[in-house]
Amino acid sequence: MKAIRIHKFGPTEEVLQYEDVPVPEPNAGEILIKVEAASLNRADLGLRKGTYRISADALPLIPGREFAGTVERLGTGVNEYRTGQRVVAYPSLGGYAEYAVAKTSSPRLPKCGLSRKGLLSPRQPQLPRYSSPRGSAC
Repeated sequence: MKAIRIHKFGPTEEVLQYEDVPVPEPNAGEILIKVEAASLNRADLGLRKGTYRISADALPLIPGREFAGTVERLGTGVNEYRTGQRVVAYPSLGGYAEYAVAKTSSPRLPKCGLSRKGLLSPRQPQLPRYSSPRGSAC
């Protein structure tokens, strides 16, 4: 699969490398998500610069704290999701790739009728965009 990885921290986008990497395997209690959209936020920019909660010994890594997509595969013991289900996830890393893994506590289901474009748009308190895994599925 293709992914954007950081091998060294730096102030510009030149530290982002577009590479071929293996598709991750979900462990017990995790799901593999086919990424359709990923956000870019202040934390991602800090991560690229090396100023946000990651040390250099954790490199290389795939950034992307928030992303949306469809469940591709379930890890052992996962019962609250199903393959093909649309989800929005917040695992803190991994979203800048074609596939990403998230613990089952991270993803949420988008509210029915929400477009792909709206999945990662700024949240408005009066308009909940997500529900729990047991919420309504679209």
